Amino acid sequence: MNAEAYMQPGDFRALIAKEKLSLVELRDKRYDAVIHMRTAALGAEKYYKNSATRRESIDEARTLDQRTLEAWLGTPHLHVIDNRTNFKGKIERLKRIIAHSIGHPQPREMEKKFLVSPISPSEIPVPSQTVQITQYYLLNDLCPERIRIRSQNFGRAYFHTIKQGKPGDLIEHDRQISEIDFQIFMQRQDLKRHAISKSRTCFIWNEHYYELDTFNWPLKGLFILEAERHYPRQKIEIPPFVNVVKDVSKDPHYTNFHLARI
Repeated sequence: MNAEAYMQPGDFRALIAKEKLSLVELRDKRYDAVIHMRTAALGAEKYYKNSATRRESIDEARTLDQRTLEAWLGTPHLHVIDNRTNFKGKIERLKRIIAHSIGHPQPREMEKKFLVSPISPSEIPVPSQTVQITQYYLLNDLCPERIRIRSQNFGRAYFHTIKQGKPGDLIEHDRQISEIDFQIFMQRQDLKRHAISKSRTCFIWNEHYYELDTFNWPLKGLFILEAERHYPRQKIEIPPFVNVVKDVSKDPHYTNFHLARI
């Protein structure tokens, strides 16, 4: 996806179409997480130096850094590491994100979730990508278990997730699966719960990755904003163009598992 930052608008999409690929295949299916380390040209300018292999000016570096980050909008797990600490702190944050991504010591979900007033993706004043999500719950007497399809244009990716614990303190096991595995899991579909359909609009604000879910079914008109924290007490700044009704991070009534009930 990084190549898109160095190409003219539209050329990258034309290239992957020619190669019979899709954004979902390149951006979503190949990685468990994507970590973007901001250039020193953004917030640590005194450390930005040119060399034989780095010839961009500070302004050029900032532009390419932003375009590279925007190329990854829409991927399921995108993390941004800015320059608010020294380089050692930057590396420590990187190690913490990697550890969390591979489930060490526990793959705890650390999302903040907010009920927000209706907002159209066109009202988001920063670059964004919108993907379609359809998820089904499976019969499981011990904990919520689901399968999910992420799609955009003609590309699809499939995921299987098990969550244990309570809202606000969940242990999440999430993995990509094949379409064949997806069909096998569908044989255990919980018919007492709706299939959830929603549009997810992904964007970056103040160096943080946000996902705005617009529910299409069964609760059309419900809007939920989510942001993943890198550590439990990390403060999440609400974008000024979003109106928060309330924080529902620990409210079990706003879990997808509860919303899917028939």
